[in-house]
Order: sequence, then structure tokens, then C-alpha cells
Amino acid sequence: MVAANPDLGGRLQITLQIAGIACDLVTDAADALQRLRSADVIAQTDIALLDYDMAGLAGTRAIQQARAQLGERPLGVVYGLAAPAMAQRALSAGATGVLPDDLDPAALAAALALLADGTRFAIFGSAVHFAPFDAGATLTDRELQVLHGVCDGLQNKEIAHRFSISEVTVKMHVRAVISKLGARNRTHAAMIARDLGIV
Repeated sequence: MVAANPDLGGRLQITLQIAGIACDLVTDAADALQRLRSADVIAQTDIALLDYDMAGLAGTRAIQQARAQLGERPLGVVYGLAAPAMAQRALSAGATGVLPDDLDPAALAAALALLADGTRFAIFGSAVHFAPFDAGATLTDRELQVLHGVCDGLQNKEIAHRFSISEVTVKMHVRAVISKLGARNRTHAAMIARDLGIV
């Protein structure tokens, strides 16, 4: 069974068909919940895939609801773009596996095989960037202070005032933090810092 928004559900259905895998697509949240509560439907369900962003049936609460109905049956959570922290929340909520929505047919078939075996896993798409393992250790004390300011939502001027340094110096430290964490921008650096427990 695949419970997903119409766009994603259609793409998954086509990908599954190419891989030679039959699926029951449900694009309405109320219908998906009703089917999850049906013992007959659950008995015929080998693997369930749930769109993490499905309108009316989204997030960790939906995963918990699905897990309660599926028992020990595999539950894969499909997402458009997620960070490792989201995958961790999904797995903690009861997902068996977490996978991106853009897998090719062969990769999706392999992911379904892992789900069928009960293997817990997370697959990240190419859009997810990981910071180097020791990224936090490479930051200087001042860079950590500036990073805390960024995580608190402060602007460069406010960070400069807080630590009695020039705004130009703050900009320099922000650029260094972004580079060392492998981030795209200051917001991404704050997300990485929180995911890695640096701040």
C-alpha cells in the first residue's frame, strides 16, 4: 500500500510498475486511515509506504498511527527533502525505513527488499549535505560564539554588539563557519550545528 499526495503517489506508482511491483495507491488521507484500520487490508499489505508530507496524514504523528495499525509489518516513509534529524525522528516514531522520493526503479526495489527483510535504514538523496565528522572540533572559540548567535537568530550587527567585535569580523567568522560545516548558507549552518549537537 502506498499512501501519498497525488503527485508523489503517481510517481511512486510508475516507478514501482517499472520495477515490476504491484501497489495499491491511496491519495486521500481519510481513505488511507480507513484502510489502515481495516484488518482485511492490513492482512493483504506486505509493505506500506507513507508520504511524510501527505496532507492530513503527515509527520511523526502519522507514522505513529500507521505503526499502531500495521503491527510488525514494514513501514517505509518517503520524503522529498529531509535532513538526518528528520530521518531519526521518523525512525524513532516507528518507521522501518526512510527513503527519498526520487529513487530510480532499481534502487526503490532494493529499498523495498530491505523493508521486506525488516532492516531499519535511511537513504538520503543527493540534495542532503553532510558536514565533516569532526566539523565541530575545527571551530575556534570565537566561531562557536558567532555560531551560537546565528542559531539564536541574531543578525551580524547584533552578534557584533553581543561580543564587542566589528560586524566585518562577524561576517568573516560566519563565512568560516559555513565553510567548515560544509553548509550552503548561515541558516543551513545553524541546522547542521543543531543536528550535530554543536550548539
